[in-house]
Amino acid sequence: MKNLELAQPNRRVRVTQLGITVGLALLFLVVLLWGLRGITPAHADPGVLYVDGATGQDIVTCGTSGTPCRTISYTLNSRASGGDTIRAAQGVYTENLTIGISVTLEGGYEASGWTRSIIQHETIVDGSSSGTVILLVPGSNGSVLDGFTVRNGQTAENGGGIYVLAVAQVTIQNCTVISNSANKSGGGIGVWWPEATSVVIRDTRVLSNAASEYGGGIEMSNGAVATIVGSDIVSNTAGDAGGGISVDNGSTATITGNHVLSNTTNGWGSGGILVTDNALATIHSNEIGWNTGGGGIRVNAGSVVTVTANHIHANEGGGLDAGLHSTVGVYSNTIANNENMVYGGGGLRLTDHVTATVDGNVIVNNGASSGGGIAMDDSVVTITNNVIASNYGPDGDGIIVWDGSGVADVNLINNTIISNATDGICVGDGAVLARNNIFYGNGGAGICKYKPGAIVTSDHNAFWNNVRVSDVPTGTGSILADPLFVDTANGDYHLLADSPCIDAGTGTNAPLIDFEGDARPLDGDLDGTPVVDIGADEFKPYQIYLPLTLRNVGS
Repeated sequence: MKNLELAQPNRRVRVTQLGITVGLALLFLVVLLWGLRGITPAHADPGVLYVDGATGQDIVTCGTSGTPCRTISYTLNSRASGGDTIRAAQGVYTENLTIGISVTLEGGYEASGWTRSIIQHETIVDGSSSGTVILLVPGSNGSVLDGFTVRNGQTAENGGGIYVLAVAQVTIQNCTVISNSANKSGGGIGVWWPEATSVVIRDTRVLSNAASEYGGGIEMSNGAVATIVGSDIVSNTAGDAGGGISVDNGSTATITGNHVLSNTTNGWGSGGILVTDNALATIHSNEIGWNTGGGGIRVNAGSVVTVTANHIHANEGGGLDAGLHSTVGVYSNTIANNENMVYGGGGLRLTDHVTATVDGNVIVNNGASSGGGIAMDDSVVTITNNVIASNYGPDGDGIIVWDGSGVADVNLINNTIISNATDGICVGDGAVLARNNIFYGNGGAGICKYKPGAIVTSDHNAFWNNVRVSDVPTGTGSILADPLFVDTANGDYHLLADSPCIDAGTGTNAPLIDFEGDARPLDGDLDGTPVVDIGADEFKPYQIYLPLTLRNVGS
């Protein structure tokens, strides 16, 4: 009984001690949670992380605007989740990034207030010649790179600056990709594999990059699909082909509104843009100039390309070269001041089973060993509504159809072919139909035939002031008369109202519009019957110009 009485007080003491201990623990937990409320790892802005290479720290709680991380790679690998935005302050980040989640990377911020100016607050990712600078791998679908300078990447593989590897959707915008190299292809940017279905390169400068094989500036390969828009692709070099851009191996590209300038290749293919090996491309409204070692554009090996509304000028190696069973449509371009003194075809070269439509272009002041304006053989070519003027070289300066190993089939309809150094067109092989063309002021024949096997059919053409008229019969409906241009000396080849070319052509095989998109035929002579005109211009008889005088306008 005594022992029992002694045990009861001891028990009460232990219970009391336990209660005190639990109470203190709960109090400590409350204090701890209160103290940690301001340093939780959660983002200060939902989905936004901050990086500052000058003042940041790579710690578990970094990423707020007040406590930024130090490196982009730590932020990507340890702090970011899919869908986040990472904002990097100005400075140089010497690192190589691998992106495997969907993120938006933004450069161009200043760290004190996190205001943004990509130009004033340049944010540089420097690869230090130790591999690809930014590699995007599966998992990074939907990622955006915005406002970075990407430099000094060097890889033994593809994609020296940025490499998009089998990722469906990536946007690269407002970036400068400069001084990167690849021992294979894609010195500046590489986009590879058919999984890359929607890659956009927008408002980006791709400068002074190099590749040993294809695509010194940009390469799309192995079924990739990409759009390049509003960008500058300048001074890049490729060892084989495609100094500026290469689209190859079944890839698809839309190339719109860019400047593709001063690129070069040391190999066989275009200094500017290469499309080869069953690739598809739309090349629209670009400036393509001063490229060397293969010219402005080369289309090759079963590829299908549409080239519209570009300014293709001053390229060494020709303006556009298409060959090897490719298909090209060349529409409404200015193709000027290009040279190809080695292979011929200063403006256009179409050889080796090409199917081509050449419509509505101005092809002027190009030079070549032969075919200053256009050279072709063994191909099916329709040439309509073009002005082919002032091209030069020793042989066939306007157009030449070479005597190749196959047979050319050429329809030359409703063109104005004027002031070329030798012949308007010179034919050595195949079958050529010349209809509704103006041959004016050429330094040889309007139509030249230099091999007896060539078949040339001429009808409804106008010949004037050529050194000799034609080596073949001029044919039905042809005229020998001054076409009466508006201003020949200054290159205005519209027809005056009293031109003998008005309503003098034939509608057979004639294009439905003229070189400016005006409808054919019109009733140019107002006799009640619309008839196609001769030449690239369809005269519009109802143009009315109303004088406008403004007097006493306003108070």
